[in-house]
Amino acid sequence: MTKEDQSSWLDGLKQKRDYLRKWLDQFRSASRAAAEVQKNLDYTDVQIRAIENRPYASTEIPLPNLAGTVTHDLAYLKTAYPWLPEFKEEGFSTASAFSSTSIVQISTYVGRVGDIESDVTREYSENFLDEISQLQARYGRPNEVTALLERIGSKGSVVRLNNALQSYESFRTGTGTRSAAAADMRTLLDGVKGDLYKLARHHPNENMTWETMASRLAVGGPSGLQYVELLHIDKARSSLVSRLSEILKDREEGSLTNLDQVWLELQAHLVAVLGLIQKPTKS
Repeated sequence: MTKEDQSSWLDGLKQKRDYLRKWLDQFRSASRAAAEVQKNLDYTDVQIRAIENRPYASTEIPLPNLAGTVTHDLAYLKTAYPWLPEFKEEGFSTASAFSSTSIVQISTYVGRVGDIESDVTREYSENFLDEISQLQARYGRPNEVTALLERIGSKGSVVRLNNALQSYESFRTGTGTRSAAAADMRTLLDGVKGDLYKLARHHPNENMTWETMASRLAVGGPSGLQYVELLHIDKARSSLVSRLSEILKDREEGSLTNLDQVWLELQAHLVAVLGLIQKPTKS
């Protein structure tokens, strides 16, 4: 990769960061505005109820003429309180999927830098991998994966995810083995792939490939960005399977066979894959 290529995607990440920061700034502004909207609504509502529920005897009292005021109020209303965009749930999943795809690759890179024999590179790697791990814990990666699996009806893979999580936690506490955790992680990866192939098949005996599955399940179909990303993600899936196989053979290849890092990347990978697909509708 040339320096120009790196500059291009790094600039893209910076543009994304700046956009998200501005979005949050505007959201905070909208949150503050919500209190004003509620106040205005409450005053408006009480006026309507006061007029609509007036007693019969009140007819001798002339109603106020608010025609001009209300007309001006309505004309200015959308200037003061412009409509907020309508958010769609599937859009969140896709956005998280793209972000998770890059997190997998950045994590692999950071881990490999830590394989270089120097205090500086090890500290850099440990700090950033720890930060990514903390982010996954803060935002509940396992719960996110579970929700995505349930969305497409993959009950078996929810069980496989829980098995992998329990095996990993047992490994971390010293009550389970590294190989047992790796085996459950590989079973999870294979199970999710099997679930997606099953969803994509038009008949039970149809031969299925990742490309065909992606063309049928990707949000937006084979002409969308999600489809292109799904094709790219297959390489990451194959790499994770290969690394888990090396762990099962008890081979040491630095960060590539570090179970903590593999588990971190595997969860992000699943969020990426599952966030880019949708359950097909039955015809």
